[in-house]
Amino acid sequence: MKKLTALLMTLLLFFSPALACAETVVTSFYPIYLFALNLLEGIEGVEVANMAEPGTGCLHDYQLQTGDMKLLARADAFLINGAGMEGYLSGVFDAFPALPVVDASAGVTLLEDCSDHDHDDHDEHDGHEHAFNAHIWLDAGHAVQMVNNLAEGLMNALPARSEAI
Repeated sequence: MKKLTALLMTLLLFFSPALACAETVVTSFYPIYLFALNLLEGIEGVEVANMAEPGTGCLHDYQLQTGDMKLLARADAFLINGAGMEGYLSGVFDAFPALPVVDASAGVTLLEDCSDHDHDDHDEHDGHEHAFNAHIWLDAGHAVQMVNNLAEGLMNALPARSEAI
């Protein structure tokens, strides 16, 4: 029994620095999760967790769950699609004002949405209201820009890992 206790104490001492330095990156939904996994692949001590299940449909109507709030409470960065996709962001900003949020849509030219979806991502231009398509990851050029935005945001949010990103 003493040997087992000694072994457990040794393991705890050996692994506790790595556990203390572990960082958590949370993504809003599956496409952003896949981008983050690729950006952070092979970087030890960084956990990537996805909020919405892969089968979740459009995030426009997604409601934050208790588990989401618990996950965000331990997050070191929150990666989002942006462009109005995540309608629940005000709740995240209110609950976690210091949480670094990385918007993958920054600088991406949005296309006007001609679908019948009732989106909250509207813009007033020339006296007319326009809805924009937030599904920007579907365009290869936009996806590249999104990955670049995420990489830059991760380097800022996780400066100790910036050389590996």
